Amino acid sequence: MKRKSYRTLKTELLSAGASATEADELASLAGRLRTLRAAPERQKAALRFGLLPASLVAMVTLLVGMAVVSFSQSSLPGNVLYPVKRVSENTAVAANPSYRATLMMRRADEVRQLVANGASSGRVSATLDLYQTEAAAYKSENYPAFAFCRSNLQQAEKRANPAEKAQIAEVLKNLGDVD
Repeated sequence: MKRKSYRTLKTELLSAGASATEADELASLAGRLRTLRAAPERQKAALRFGLLPASLVAMVTLLVGMAVVSFSQSSLPGNVLYPVKRVSENTAVAANPSYRATLMMRRADEVRQLVANGASSGRVSATLDLYQTEAAAYKSENYPAFAFCRSNLQQAEKRANPAEKAQIAEVLKNLGDVD
């Protein structure tokens, strides 16, 4: 339906027999009704186009976050992404407590990698402490998990400096009590 201007509508109302006051009021009312009817369409369009950038930002943020978490999984202590790895691991344990075995094995593998890469004794020592914390929290008779840890720690012990060797030997001795 074609929109009529205020003047055109008023003229038609006058020719139909409405008084000047009635024609003026009715034409004004028709204009307000048109405005009200058009408002939801404009609001829908504004909402649609307003949500589009926000949803794109949310989607990009989610994808970037997932990529960062994914890349962090191969990081070692001292790496910028290592704290992200630890947060994601703690979240995984909260969701599935049996994931703790995986964390225990990861810490043992990290000790092996740190020693192989010649990392500082402080970093190796801190990671051994994290391993012991995970091993103590892991209450299970999952012997393969402990065997994996023992193997990684024995490999690390072979390459470690004397101070690290003593610390790893102590952890291995305690591991004997666990498995």
